[in-house]
Amino acid sequence: MVVTVLMDGLGSSSGCAVSSDGSFVLVSQFTKNNIKKYWIKGAKAGSSEDFTNWISGPTSIRRIGSTGNFWVNSAKDIDGGLVSFRSIAQSAFKFNSNGELLQKIYISSRPGYISDVNEFNGWLYIGTPHLRFVLPTSLISAVRGADLLNPTRIPEFSANVQDYTYLTFLILVQKSVKSPEKDTSAVISVDAYFQKLLLPRDVSGPRSIAFDPTGKRFYTGVSGGKILKYTPETGFVDFAYMTTLSDSSLCHGIVGPLLWGFCGRPAGIALNEKTGDLYVADATLGLHVVSPAGGLAVKIADSVDGKPIRNLDGLDVDPTTGVVYFTSLTSNLYPIVL
Repeated sequence: MVVTVLMDGLGSSSGCAVSSDGSFVLVSQFTKNNIKKYWIKGAKAGSSEDFTNWISGPTSIRRIGSTGNFWVNSAKDIDGGLVSFRSIAQSAFKFNSNGELLQKIYISSRPGYISDVNEFNGWLYIGTPHLRFVLPTSLISAVRGADLLNPTRIPEFSANVQDYTYLTFLILVQKSVKSPEKDTSAVISVDAYFQKLLLPRDVSGPRSIAFDPTGKRFYTGVSGGKILKYTPETGFVDFAYMTTLSDSSLCHGIVGPLLWGFCGRPAGIALNEKTGDLYVADATLGLHVVSPAGGLAVKIADSVDGKPIRNLDGLDVDPTTGVVYFTSLTSNLYPIVL
């Protein structure tokens, strides 16, 4: 097992994604408003270049299966400020492998912060680390991306849980977006297709989502150090734990940074589609792997060259080689050969 620093001096890198052919990896730079492309293969191997530098505050980056496209999430609101509980909407962008903009959408989940935008089998999934008002549960929103039609209105959805009512909005309106290459428009209709997938009462904050290639299930890491598995038949069930305390009452509910060292805090997660192993970038505890059977996660790296790796965030697995790439908010990109 070898961990290597490929890029350093990055500006708060919270996302990375390997291309479907394994030729490059994209790395976000939140504070520099930039996404870098690092070449893994080919004549440019070992070099990097700008993928795009006009997105304000890019965070998560997600490869969309074998399509060659990516979703990029922005932590800036529609007015250009940092997302807060008063924000109207966040932006998400869909690019092809050449950096050409395919779609732009505005997502509102007030109050809250969208941490992950991911697409699978024509459905768009949205993860958030925040609760909704005083509710004891958090949620993942799913929008049927196959219905990319002209919307005539902004839909509103409400739910009532334990007598506390909240509203979740998806603002998906037609916008003309100027990219470096061309003008594009983003239009998504979610009327009658929006779903709220509620988590169990004792967990919160589905920050990142990883899909099983069969399409039968997906996984998400939550506050308190658990990894949950979702299937339509069972809903969310416990799948894995970052530590032996993750299933204790100490780690239930909203768990702050002071307890992350005891409970864990899964940030980026990704599946090795060939082996079924689930890799987890834990913000405090380092890089871990979970076998297809689930259970206690196994630590595989928490340092490089004798120096501890801090604040892990983005993570992806090369679909062609199985090499794991991950980033830290301390501004490094690492590959790990297993």
